[in-house]
Amino acid sequence: VPRLVRHPDIFNTTIQTQLRNVLATQLAAFAWEPMIVGYTVGSEWDEIVTPEEIVSILAMGASVPAKKALVDHALATLYSGSVTAMATAWKVSATTVAGLYASIPTVPSADLEVLRRYYADRYYAFLYETCKELDSVHLYMGNWLVPGWWVNEEDWRLVSRHCDVMGIDNYS
Repeated sequence: VPRLVRHPDIFNTTIQTQLRNVLATQLAAFAWEPMIVGYTVGSEWDEIVTPEEIVSILAMGASVPAKKALVDHALATLYSGSVTAMATAWKVSATTVAGLYASIPTVPSADLEVLRRYYADRYYAFLYETCKELDSVHLYMGNWLVPGWWVNEEDWRLVSRHCDVMGIDNYS
């Protein structure tokens, strides 16, 4: 499926449908295969949502569903619905939510981490829920993490909430 930056726009319902269809096609052939223990969709560094990815999304146009979802999440959870407070913190001149969508902000690092975690959580949740819906017989193994390749240790918790088995690849 098309990628917004490093990952699909998990907030775009068209992309969700495309991703679900791709997974359905791939999993259907193995749904009752007794030699398969489970699935993983991606692995290691490729599946980690990075701060740079969030910055890139926030620099996109106002109509991008992921950007709108990130702005809405920040406005609701970090700024208690205050466009003025958010615009000041993000160094933009917006006076409306539409203005926030249209802006290219400079997001404080604490806000950026909240948004990174939100995007990752929604992405991992979608993969887990979709794979389990399509094949409830097998395990969903999340994405394998490599110690030191994650953004921070929160990535372990983000992945672990949305899988049956969690693994590590340790190359040292």
